[in-house]
Amino acid sequence: MEHSSIYLVCLLAAVLCGCGLYAYLAIKANHKAGGVVLTLVLAVVCGVLCARLFYFVAHTELLFPRFIWSKIFSLNIKGLTFGGALIGLPLAGVISAKWLQKPMHQTLDLLTPAGLLTLFLARLAEYFVDFGQGSYVENPRLQFFPLSVVNSWDEWYFAVFMLEALFALATLFYVLIKRKDAPGTTWQIGLVLILSSQILCESFRSETLRWGFVRVYQMLSVVGLAALLFSYLWLAKRGGQKLMRLLYLPGLYILGIAILVGVEFALDKWQEMPRLLLYAVMIVTIAMMILLVFKAGRLSKSTAHRASDAQ
Repeated sequence: MEHSSIYLVCLLAAVLCGCGLYAYLAIKANHKAGGVVLTLVLAVVCGVLCARLFYFVAHTELLFPRFIWSKIFSLNIKGLTFGGALIGLPLAGVISAKWLQKPMHQTLDLLTPAGLLTLFLARLAEYFVDFGQGSYVENPRLQFFPLSVVNSWDEWYFAVFMLEALFALATLFYVLIKRKDAPGTTWQIGLVLILSSQILCESFRSETLRWGFVRVYQMLSVVGLAALLFSYLWLAKRGGQKLMRLLYLPGLYILGIAILVGVEFALDKWQEMPRLLLYAVMIVTIAMMILLVFKAGRLSKSTAHRASDAQ
């Protein structure tokens, strides 16, 4: 069996495992079997469709003149994107919750571990293909799996997909064992951690979606975190928090974006700069941005609790 076929089989197995975990969690939460099946069908359909659409939109300048829009349905192993699936899964959760008249946060909370398990296994499957790799490994002492992997030409490259799989697994365990403070906690924490880890991992990848200098998944992650941050701030303001006391959060977040852009520019243009130092700055900046989002989340929840107590 060719490696691409093995990869597709592994992707199918990853999806089935994710579906199994969701079915277990949903039935445990007293969801009816019909609703579970509907949610799973929507999750698979929306995940695949959005994964393809995201790839197509990201490559519009290349695909449109050559293939026209009809080729959107022509799939290949590189034509399904993580970013699109990340959009499709919560979209399916929202549609399912509306259709079944279930609480949206509850549905998304149940889908999150399933999505993380699927992502973990899908990342591991990249062992069989030549993407998900980083820079060339020159030191023979570092030429071993899981740190690095051999490509089709028997050359050793860093196995970035293993780092991404590790982040997905760690996030999965964290959301499963963390005490649930309120509905929506699981999916929001899972989304923050996955988006944040992707900022770092995308910087290691040698082959990735780009719009000029910009790495698409890094931009998607930054925008996704910003959307959560500003939604929390909006809820906090509605709950009685003074706007002036909240402005430092988006201010620091914007500063973090500027630092990340500067680090990426230095990694790309200034080869003489110590890369370990640059990555250390990136990690500290990402950690700061995570704390800012979590801080805004706590503020929104605390104001909501005070408002409910007052009533």
